[in-house]
Amino acid sequence: MCSACNGDSECGKTFSIYWDHVIPRCSLHAARVGRIIETPKSHPDNRSLSELIMTNQAAVLPARSIVGENASPTTSPKSAPPCFSKNHQPKDDIPHVERDQVLLNSQNRKCFQDRQPALYYSGCSVMPPLHFPSVTEQVARHLREELHRGTWTETIPGRNKLVERLGVSGKTVELALQQLEKEGLLARQGAGRQRRIIHASIQEAPSKLRIALLLPNKFDRGDDFIVELRHLLEEAGHTPFFPDKTLIDLEMSVSRVSRYSQTVRADIWIIAAGSREILEWFSAQPVPTFALFGRRGGLPIASAGPDKTPALTAATRRLLELGHRRITLLCREQRRLPQPGRLEQAFLDELISAGIQTSKFHLPDWDESRKGFSAILKSLFGPTPPTALIVDEPFLFNAAYFFLSKRGLNIPEDVSLICTDNDPIFAWCQPSVAHIRWDYRPVVRRVVRWANNVSRGLDDRRQTLTKAQFIEGGTIGPMGINQP
Repeated sequence: MCSACNGDSECGKTFSIYWDHVIPRCSLHAARVGRIIETPKSHPDNRSLSELIMTNQAAVLPARSIVGENASPTTSPKSAPPCFSKNHQPKDDIPHVERDQVLLNSQNRKCFQDRQPALYYSGCSVMPPLHFPSVTEQVARHLREELHRGTWTETIPGRNKLVERLGVSGKTVELALQQLEKEGLLARQGAGRQRRIIHASIQEAPSKLRIALLLPNKFDRGDDFIVELRHLLEEAGHTPFFPDKTLIDLEMSVSRVSRYSQTVRADIWIIAAGSREILEWFSAQPVPTFALFGRRGGLPIASAGPDKTPALTAATRRLLELGHRRITLLCREQRRLPQPGRLEQAFLDELISAGIQTSKFHLPDWDESRKGFSAILKSLFGPTPPTALIVDEPFLFNAAYFFLSKRGLNIPEDVSLICTDNDPIFAWCQPSVAHIRWDYRPVVRRVVRWANNVSRGLDDRRQTLTKAQFIEGGTIGPMGINQP
């Protein structure tokens, strides 16, 4: 009989149970049950399993999910099905079935293979498999509940203590702690230190947010990571959108940005490649803001981006090894003003360490427009032009490449060329493009986690960096006879 309703008139089902740890329940009460086969009392073919096997009308098929949420090997013998004795062994009239098997009627093999939600044979149906949480998921759930109860205040016990307390492996505990980090409940404090508890009380259901993505240019909206970011934010239930104006439209002016932001209906902001002044202003506002790239170091604002400093240092050293000394870095205004950023300063420091006296030639100022970029290139390629150009962002790299080609300059014979970012079109270029590569997926995931944390009421201002790598392509070469 069904253990939930005891076979009353509303249910009236009997069962053949072939798993010794599953509590029998009818279709009305089967929310926490694994795979079962049920047969209505009134059906004329109410035969036992052994009879079905003897008539070759049942087949043994593998089942990936047998145990339900409440079922476990420690189930009390009192809750075992009637066909099992107290030591969980089947009676003589029903043969033993292994844990990874369930008996299904042979006429329903195709239905099973097609992953139908239920199988039917003369009134018999098979319940669809339910998810059984892994040990890691169970540990994460337990620790999450302990955090919500306030068991710990400032930090959570270390891995070794949790291993001793919970009786599981260190790897399982570590994976569970990493899951809680992703949820924004914990934060690392360095090797050998206990994780800090960011949030320990039960939150209300996360709200759905209107998220403004303020980018430098409108064509940045088609970048792969921006497309992926929008998709994942929408998947999380939020509403990301692009305001009508961009940072360039607003001339990177704090006063203009502050006035414009008051006219945009947004719950939170994501600022891409913002200047130091812009990010300082947003970090002082009550509206949560995320700095995607930009001059955000040391500001109380959540942020993420690639750590290009080691990669750019490696690229500069490689050019120096190839004999180049007149090396120019062309980057956007917010990266060089009011003073060089960390990345740009690392470039200058590398030149200084090679005995080169740096000047505006190596990090020039220019008006950030199409005409301004063309003007700085014409100014550079005079009597003593650079032998190597490092160009910030693919669209500027392409513009520089076109300019050099129009001038009749060959790459890399006349000028070596490096881009500080990757672009999908580089895979089609011949010669291959020397560039700095980084994986944008961790950055995108970090932004989505931040938005979800804010929607739960968390104050998340963590800053993260993603590793970047210099890829030496065919657009750089040694100082040649064509280079003065």
